[in-house]
Parts: sequence; structure tokens; C-alpha cells
Amino acid sequence: MLAQTSTTDLLAKIISIPSKTTEEKKLSVFILEWLARNGVAAKRQGENVVAHIKGLNRSKALIFNGHIDTVATGPLEAWKQNPLEPVIKKGIMNGLGASDMKAGVAVFMELATYYSKNTPACDLWFSFVVGEEVDGRGSQSFVEWFTKQPLFSTYSHIEALIGEPTNNAFLGVGHRGNLFIEILVTGDNYYKANVATAEIMNAGIVLNKLKILEASWKKKFEHEYLGSPSIGVTSINTIKPGKKSNKCSVVMDIRTVPKLHSRAVGLLETFCSKLPFHADVELLDGCPAGWTESSSELRRLFRDVYPEAPQQVLGGSADLCFFTEMNIDTVIFGPGQRDKMHAANESFEISKLPQYQKIIKNVVTLYGEA
Repeated sequence: MLAQTSTTDLLAKIISIPSKTTEEKKLSVFILEWLARNGVAAKRQGENVVAHIKGLNRSKALIFNGHIDTVATGPLEAWKQNPLEPVIKKGIMNGLGASDMKAGVAVFMELATYYSKNTPACDLWFSFVVGEEVDGRGSQSFVEWFTKQPLFSTYSHIEALIGEPTNNAFLGVGHRGNLFIEILVTGDNYYKANVATAEIMNAGIVLNKLKILEASWKKKFEHEYLGSPSIGVTSINTIKPGKKSNKCSVVMDIRTVPKLHSRAVGLLETFCSKLPFHADVELLDGCPAGWTESSSELRRLFRDVYPEAPQQVLGGSADLCFFTEMNIDTVIFGPGQRDKMHAANESFEISKLPQYQKIIKNVVTLYGEA
């Protein structure tokens, strides 16, 4: 088993290195150099750090994915200590990113070192990625790069494990996607009303019809485990508030399931084409839905190795979707405390480290031998 003290010290060190999203370079350099000093042949992949360790079974690969960025500290007065100066009290480490997800990153770094000296049962890939807290660009970049590598086509089976916080208590197997979409409604004088208010009345028609569209989507696209899609309107604004305007912006947060996500924009364009006035659809941002089928070997192995951990859907989105979009079954399992994420005085229970390490090493062995 990896030394708990060693991993704890490493966790404290990487917490002390600020790595807010877009400012991860210093930490990525530290990870790259730390791995090299400990005998791991790591390299840069875009903004990410990647290490590959050859296993006994070269036909199978297991990817460990961990994001190195954190959210901002928020008001410093809300913290009991400097968020970049980790403190351990009664077995609890406090510090920014302690749970989300530098605890998982520290374990993956130690595991990479361990397996560089002890050949694993299968090929292992460690990806330390940027940008998860904003747009997932790090994982997206890694997956696009990985699937173009010559070794990719030689594997008969590939799966991934993301170390996002699950308290060592459950296995995340999927999440709904989201799309932020704007419908720009014109003030076509459909009502033969004051042109300065026609666009607002037209937007009202859009809102009513969106309720009908949402109901039809719920019936048509319901997913057995992820549930139904939803359409939430987040803002309604005229383009030039307080001035004569002939356009109104309706912005939506649409939660999607796999069969809907890639079709949603096109379906909304068809929806708008049937309106009695002109309306344009613009995709502002989005993240695909992610779902790992029950046929996944990792899901099966976790049921065998850690049966007390239920397999469930995550409430929020994660980088899982970038892997499953490329048909790489992926699960989320990490030592961090989910209820401490994105909060002042973020903390982590040190006692979770040896349990997590033991489970992961068992999974590596069983996955490679299966």
C-alpha cells in the first residue's frame, strides 16, 4: 500500500500551489517535474500532463483522469485560514481544492510512481488535466489526442476512471448534459401592436410553446437512468433596454440526455421556423450528457470489489461526457468530500486515502486480468 504520510504531504504541497482555472501552469510544471524525479516518464499534452505505463496485458488500457484546476477562493474573510496554506486538525485537511479534486490528483501521482516500479496488470494512462471547472477543455483535448495515438487502435478494451469527489461512497455512472441556448425573437408586427412592444409579446408566445415542447421531449427522450430532459428559461431581455427595440432575447438552460443532446439545436430551429414571426437560435455553450452502460467492466468490478458503494447518476455535469462520446466507458470515483466542493473552508478526511488506494489497486489488477 502507498504510504499515507507521503500522499498527505504531497496533497498539502499541491494545495499550496494556486491553480485556479486558466492559472494551472505552475501546478502542471510541478506535477511534470515531480513525476520525472520519481521515475515516471510523463510529458505535456497541450496544457495537460500525461503519463503512460505499460502493463502485463497490453491489449487493455485503463485511464485515470484528474483535473488540477480549482474554483476561485471567494471572499478570504470566509476562510478560517489562508486557503493556500493547508492545515490538518483532527484528521481533516483544510485548503482550496482539498476535496475537488487535489486529493484524487495526489493519489494518482503516487499510483503512477508505484506502477512505474511495479508493472500493472494492464496499460495505465494518467491524465492530469486543466479547465474542468469551466468548460472541460483539458479532458476534451486529452481524449481527442489519445484516440489519435497509434496505441489506441491496438487496445481491445479501454475504460476510464475520473477521481472527482464521491466520498469513496458511491460510483458515478452518468450525468445529464446541458445546453445554454438563446432564441432571439424579432418584433415582427404580428399583433399589429406598438412595434416597441411586439417583440416582448412574441417572446411570450415562445415561452408558452416551449412548455409544450418540453412536455413532448420528456415523453420522447426519457432515459431509463438519467431521467427526462428539461428546459429552464434563465433570462428574458430586450436587446436595448429602455430604448426602442425590435428584438427580445430568451436564454435557456436545457438539461439533455444522450439521444437529445446532438439534436436539440436542430429541433429548436425547426420549432422557431413554425412560429408566426422570425426567431433565430444560437448555441452559447454546452456540455454533452454522459452515460456508461451497465456492460462496463469497471461497473462490474466495483460491484465485486466494493459492493456497498451504490452506482448512481450525478446531479451536475463532469468530464465523463468527453470520454463516453468517444465510446470509452467511464466511471467517477474519488476520495474527496462532495459536500465540501466549491465552498469556503473546503476540507478532506485524510483517513479516506488508504481506503481509496486499496480499492483502486484491486480494480487495476482485476480489470487487467479479466
